[in-house]
Amino acid sequence: MTIKQDDRDPYGNKLFTRYLHSDSYSVKKYEVVSRGEKIGVSGNTGAPGEANGRGYHLHFDVNNMATDTPSFGDTINPEHFWPNYFNRFALMSDDSDHDSHDHESYDDPEYFIDQVLIDYIGEDDFYEWLNSNQPEDRTLTNLKKEFHLTDEDIKEIDREAEEAAFTRISLIRNASRRRV
Repeated sequence: MTIKQDDRDPYGNKLFTRYLHSDSYSVKKYEVVSRGEKIGVSGNTGAPGEANGRGYHLHFDVNNMATDTPSFGDTINPEHFWPNYFNRFALMSDDSDHDSHDHESYDDPEYFIDQVLIDYIGEDDFYEWLNSNQPEDRTLTNLKKEFHLTDEDIKEIDREAEEAAFTRISLIRNASRRRV
């Protein structure tokens, strides 16, 4: 999940935060979220030992590249922006095998499957497909083949999701205006 933040970097660029390895999401693409709102549940995908039930974790990063798939080198340590929050979390020890974690797949849009597509396909069918494939085969190309989707289909699915989200936002705004 990628969230466009209201915060900016020192140069005035919008910040984007990514929350990877989620087990489920509580919000949909294009929805507006508020600070403190539950957006999802951590999962155990993408880590060394995934097949052995590695354990639930969150890959959290920040970038100012205006993209869902920045290169790993383009991410920014989130502690620079929110230092007071990180004294509350248990960070990985230097002994962890996180360095063997494959970050290259984050850089490749082929391994980024948008939640809008998962919603369109249906979570049960998506996870059945996901769990029946090895991690290196869980690509956008293979997903499109399995579910008979074209690039044009994906653009239309995304456009419809964006339109639906903006309609929901407009309804909420209009309802709150009437209450005042």
